Amino acid sequence: MWRNILFLLALMLPFTAAQADRKGDLSSRVNNGNHLSAELQALADSSTDGYVDVIIQFKDSPKGDYDNNVAALGGAKSKQLSLINGNLYHVPVKALKHLEKDSNVLYITPDRHTSMSADTAYVAASVNATIAQSYGYDGTGVGVAIIDSGVLSHRDLQNKGNTGGRIVYSESFIAGVDAKDNY
Repeated sequence: MWRNILFLLALMLPFTAAQADRKGDLSSRVNNGNHLSAELQALADSSTDGYVDVIIQFKDSPKGDYDNNVAALGGAKSKQLSLINGNLYHVPVKALKHLEKDSNVLYITPDRHTSMSADTAYVAASVNATIAQSYGYDGTGVGVAIIDSGVLSHRDLQNKGNTGGRIVYSESFIAGVDAKDNY
């Protein structure tokens, strides 16, 4: 019994550490006491001119005055990212160090672009889905989170009887691009 309890406590430890991080212990999220990612810190320390797209994550909901501060420095908000309590901004490189000084800023990262890496979109054969379906399993009651380039409203993602989709939420983190899977 004690082994089971110790095992459960060991499993819970990462979650409590994550909660502490969310509540203000930012030491695991910041690089040497600042709120810029390593790439942006190097860029800010250089004499580079130009603009960079960044995602700024906030401790509390961002207020409009932060958008005004960004605008005063020559930048602009491109998209609100409410799911992560942040926004996407297009800002001058020279403004990065100033922007991170706001006490409500949790972390600033570059808006990294991703690209497709899958060879095929149909994996039913590789996971033997037809065997599960032959026993009557259709995925009802199963919840799955997907972090991908997008999701296509395929017939496999329809409710039983094709009465509606089972996709609960999707969001694109790239300005001007929808969350559909075009690949």
